[in-house]
Amino acid sequence: MLLAGVIGISLASYLKLSITSLRAANRSFYANSSVDYAEIGIERAMACFYSVSGGTAAANAWTGWGLDTTTKVATRTFLSSSSSTTYPNPGPNITAAIRVYVRGYDFTGTPIIVSKASITPSTPTDGPAINKFVKVTLRPRSLFANGLVSRNTISWTGNPSADSWNSDPDNDTTTAAVAYSTAAGVRAANCTIGCVATANGAIDLATGKVYGSVASGGGTVSGGSVISNSLTGTGIDPNCVSTDFSASFPTVATPTPTTVNTATDVSGTMTYPSLPAGGTAMNASDNTYYYNFGLGTNIDINGGGKNIQITAGNKVVFIMNNHSGVPAIDIGGNAYLTVNAGASLTIYTNGNLTMAGNGVVNSNVQPSSCLIYGTRTTAGQTITVSGNGQLKAAVYAPNATVTANGGGSSGQIQGSIVANSIVMHGGADFHYDEALRNLSAGAGVGVTEWRELQTATERNQYSTELDF
Repeated sequence: MLLAGVIGISLASYLKLSITSLRAANRSFYANSSVDYAEIGIERAMACFYSVSGGTAAANAWTGWGLDTTTKVATRTFLSSSSSTTYPNPGPNITAAIRVYVRGYDFTGTPIIVSKASITPSTPTDGPAINKFVKVTLRPRSLFANGLVSRNTISWTGNPSADSWNSDPDNDTTTAAVAYSTAAGVRAANCTIGCVATANGAIDLATGKVYGSVASGGGTVSGGSVISNSLTGTGIDPNCVSTDFSASFPTVATPTPTTVNTATDVSGTMTYPSLPAGGTAMNASDNTYYYNFGLGTNIDINGGGKNIQITAGNKVVFIMNNHSGVPAIDIGGNAYLTVNAGASLTIYTNGNLTMAGNGVVNSNVQPSSCLIYGTRTTAGQTITVSGNGQLKAAVYAPNATVTANGGGSSGQIQGSIVANSIVMHGGADFHYDEALRNLSAGAGVGVTEWRELQTATERNQYSTELDF
């Protein structure tokens, strides 16, 4: 009897130890699983950010989420289910809940995602719910992360120069933009010129000067009298020349707004938004006037002081995607196009652009107020920009030859150019706006931080935001 009692006590102790060990193992397993569930929430939010970056209106990209349009906060809960393949239960009779808090869902400020996953054991004896928090900080990727970028060649003639400045040094749109100048603290040596081609001489700088860096995809760089990351530098600094340049050239999606005006031919003076150019209907979701130029419809103004005005305070978009191989915009003689202060113009086209004569006059400080997207998917598009005024624009046309002639009497081209080939003639001075690195438009998002919040102090920062 005594022996049987000892054996019984031993078995009971062993069973209790085994059950305790099993519960500990289960909790360890579910603790690891909860991180996976938290990352599911992160991935769902990331997909929405990518959609916004690709041109989808935020309200559409974040369908199914709770949106606060004032604070720019998005929230959503995802619940696991035994019948779900997307959010399956972590175990038999075990459920998971994922709560996601997003700040800056439309890229306002610095976007963050905080995801909280809670796994609830099947019985109270298995312990309390297991909570894991994961935080991700994002930044928009820009198509204009460098000054001049090409697939095949960059060819300068004469004595062009390239440098940089930052029109928005505090990354705050509510503060005044900074105009380019040669003043100390404004002008900088951070202009990158890059070409992905591997052939020797794919970059030919003639006798030009680059204040920043030059990089090819493998071949030698020709020409250049100065290549330096110092504004006082002379000669060619070998540390500023490399052969490891790489870049991707994503296709930019043309927006498909709910409200679009059908544009008519323009051959004389015109003001946008205005009749009779096709209408004055505004797209409510982004307060933008869209004009679609159909097949055979273009802008052709030459001579006689003809002009197109984008009126102050208005955002205007020209969609000209039925023009492959033919002119979409042709400006010459004394004609000109003006983007007035406080206005913006964005052009999506697969056609050819010639902006000569008095060219494009951008009255804004920042080049981001005039964006040109070449949408042709094969080589052959041409974009020629020149004129008597300063050109302030960002051009993304990875299948186009972009030719910049001088820069007019002022000799300045400000912004960024991405193309199949880039040709710069004369004594053009190119100034890269470093603020364009923060312009998100079709290039996706980058991650600057991805970590688990482990301490009570870190988690408590978001306890209120995740209480929904």
